[in-house]
Amino acid sequence: MNEAQVTKPVRTKRKRIFMMIGAAILVLALPAFTWMFMEMHAANKALVAFGEALVSKDYDRAYSLTNSDFQAEMDKAAFVEQQKALSMRLGPLKKTVLGASETVGNQHGWSSTISVRFEFERAERQFAFVMKKEGGAWLVYSYTEQ
Repeated sequence: MNEAQVTKPVRTKRKRIFMMIGAAILVLALPAFTWMFMEMHAANKALVAFGEALVSKDYDRAYSLTNSDFQAEMDKAAFVEQQKALSMRLGPLKKTVLGASETVGNQHGWSSTISVRFEFERAERQFAFVMKKEGGAWLVYSYTEQ
């Protein structure tokens, strides 16, 4: 028996072991990736609803899609006034366009940071929104103009 015949079964066995380990990792990770994708999609969907409420000037509905921390920092009257001031200065909000997003979890819960372009009649503005889960629903936690 030559040397090539002896080493081939050893390589095949190692290859099989690595393949089994890789398959096990994939099987264990797939549910987590699926869940993460679903959470990211839910956060985006909640932000789309917020944007649609702003476009239709339904400020009460938009405010209801913010979380308790946001509402503790800004009451509804101030929120409505802020939105009206933006419309006066830049024209009516025509649409919102979602961009890149990042969803992360830590000891304080889940959050998703989403880039959004606001297209007004006379200008465009870029915002970064932070969405957080509260009571099982994704809500606007904060936003900053970029």
